[in-house]
Amino acid sequence: MSDIKERYRPLPIAVNTAVPFTSQQIGGFLCQTAGTVSLTTVSGTVILNAFPVLAGVYYPMPFYVHTQGGTFTTAGGASGVLGT
Repeated sequence: MSDIKERYRPLPIAVNTAVPFTSQQIGGFLCQTAGTVSLTTVSGTVILNAFPVLAGVYYPMPFYVHTQGGTFTTAGGASGVLGT
């Protein structure tokens, strides 16, 4: 049995929506419906812009955003769970 090395708070993201988050780091995105995702920090730095995602796929996003969060946006029908 292995020890858990990292854990994140699950943040459900609805279809075609922008959700602010306050964490300084992100673990990943579990996609439920296909589309695109974007990630922008509070300071305005765009980390992902219209990145295509497929349903049923977990996308590791080991980002440390250096600020107090940002905005995670789904578009084109994308939805899922963001680990913050």
